[in-house]
Amino acid sequence: MPAKTVKTIRHIIRLQGFDLENGKISFSLLAKLNEHLLRLSESTLRSFVNGNSTLKRGKQADWLTKSLDFNLSGLKSGSTILEVDAPILKDTMGNMQVPLFGDQPIDDVSKTSALGLGLYAFEQAIKGDMNSPILDKHLLKEMRHFGKFLNKKGSSIEVSSGKKSKVIRLKKEVIEKIKTIEDKTPASIKTKVTGVLDVLKHSINQLELIVDETKRIRALLNEQIAISELTPFFGKEVTVSGTANYNPSGQIISFEITGYKPVNKKDHFFNQLPKPLFKETDLKRIVKTQNYKGYGTDKVKKIVGQLQVEESLEELLAALK
Repeated sequence: MPAKTVKTIRHIIRLQGFDLENGKISFSLLAKLNEHLLRLSESTLRSFVNGNSTLKRGKQADWLTKSLDFNLSGLKSGSTILEVDAPILKDTMGNMQVPLFGDQPIDDVSKTSALGLGLYAFEQAIKGDMNSPILDKHLLKEMRHFGKFLNKKGSSIEVSSGKKSKVIRLKKEVIEKIKTIEDKTPASIKTKVTGVLDVLKHSINQLELIVDETKRIRALLNEQIAISELTPFFGKEVTVSGTANYNPSGQIISFEITGYKPVNKKDHFFNQLPKPLFKETDLKRIVKTQNYKGYGTDKVKKIVGQLQVEESLEELLAALK
């Protein structure tokens, strides 16, 4: 019986400013581009499916391997233009579901490809959508890593999914903007939350925690916990421990459950959603915005000059090295 033909979407990738012969690309550069595109696509797909974009080691699930099985189907001139065919998710994900959470950003995820999702995530970041339900610190970091590929002055990557689709143009300035958003995005933290356990809307295998009438958190189980362990708590208050994952605005977009227990009076403290520890991690950027110029040699000389010491300034500075 012949294998089922998987439908694909063709993505057009145009490379400019890489000192390439017209219509050619070296294996080394192609390998680097392939790695960046695959990591972006997998990270974005994990964000849609699980609410957390972190890449995991070990053997991939079959549906994920099939979804990332891209094909280079053409190489054309006009700078260097690559034609990449990526499988439509409807044909690769099988029984896996992409549940609705918050405002669904794409009408029907299954009709696009993993690479198409990655391009959509880039579009959200370029627009500066701080409330995006798919952007977290790890996914933004994968986007920032494209800066290593765009290391030549004037180099850029243009990607589209056909003649009528929007073109995503990646260049150094775009990556710098994304880095700024990444710096402002809180890292995941371990914490506890108390809420009512329920099944996520339009899903048969994912959960949500209802903290109050307006606050719902997408929840996923750690691999060590079976969903059957939590079924007695459905519709009841429960305190769960685990890892909270945030978007750039500091909102929790998912919570990985690593432990649970029936709620008690003390646990109502955890009805408040945990706040991220830091919203800005780039200390150099903070210092720059505050016009702080640091302690230069002149300031050191001024302070040392006011002290009664036997050593010379040169001797003091040498001792500090």
